[in-house]
Amino acid sequence: MTRNSFAMLNRILLAAIALLFVFAIVRMFLLHTEPEPWLSAAEVIAVIIMMINGTFMKTKYYPVAVGAISLFGLGAIMKILHLPIADQIIIAAFLLLIGTYIVHFFTKKSRVVLDSIKLIFVVAFIVSRLVPYLLRLFHLHWVVLEDNPALYLAVESTLWLAFGYFVFDGLKRKTLLGN
Repeated sequence: MTRNSFAMLNRILLAAIALLFVFAIVRMFLLHTEPEPWLSAAEVIAVIIMMINGTFMKTKYYPVAVGAISLFGLGAIMKILHLPIADQIIIAAFLLLIGTYIVHFFTKKSRVVLDSIKLIFVVAFIVSRLVPYLLRLFHLHWVVLEDNPALYLAVESTLWLAFGYFVFDGLKRKTLLGN
């Protein structure tokens, strides 16, 4: 992809995020329902835009991360089919993904503030999904982490902090929209 096509893709994805935020606000204030589906879609797009503009996809660790995500998909399918070792595959995928990103972070030659914020988001996101999963797996129902609004808010805030900094930095350096 050329620089101009990346700039156009970035514009489209940023417009999609803005539109999804408008839908979420309308859903929350006018329809008095949860804005979650629209915000979740915006989060996925935010992660995608940071990935395609970042350096992680160009490293030797990216295929390992794709493999971990594929492994997670396999584990999820096995879980739906109630096949043995599905839980172990899902846990291995989570650990492989977080390990891959941590190794990528520490082997980068130059790190900026955004890299640290993204690392905190990746670790917080995976841990916030893995710990409740493990608690359910080991039948520790007395520990309530799953529907903890503070945990959810912390992870979501980290994502939007990283994305906000990413957009601010991209606009300042004139790399995001190809100015």
